[in-house]
Amino acid sequence: MELRKVNIIAIQERYLDIITKQVKEILGDKIIINSITVKDLQKNTVTNEDIVVISNSQIKGLVTQLIPENCPIVIAKRDINYTNTKKLLNLPPGQQILVVNDNKSNTEETVQSLKEIVFEHNYQAYV
Repeated sequence: MELRKVNIIAIQERYLDIITKQVKEILGDKIIINSITVKDLQKNTVTNEDIVVISNSQIKGLVTQLIPENCPIVIAKRDINYTNTKKLLNLPPGQQILVVNDNKSNTEETVQSLKEIVFEHNYQAYV
C-alpha cells in the first residue's frame, strides 16, 4: 500500500515545526509528511492525491491557487495540551488568568478552549 502524502502549510516556521512534530507523533509511519511555509509553497508542490493541512483559515486564500482543486484541505485547530494544565487545575477557583499567544485570533481561541475545559477561572486575552 502506497503511503499518502500530507502537506502541512503554515506561515511561521516555528509553528510549522510544532504541527509537524504532533502529526508525526500521532500518525508516525502511516503517511509521508511534507512541511512547508507559505512563502516556499510552489504550484507543483501539492498533487491531487495529497492532503493539505493548513495552520489556520486565514491563510487559505493565500494557498488555494497553488493547490489542485480536488485536493482536500484540512484547517488545523489549536487546542489545549491537557498535560500542561496541571498547574491551572490546582489553582483555587475564580482566578484571573491572563492568556498570551502569538496573535489575537489564536489567543481568543485559546481563551475559548480554556473556558470549556477549566471553567472555574476568569480568562482575559492579551491582545
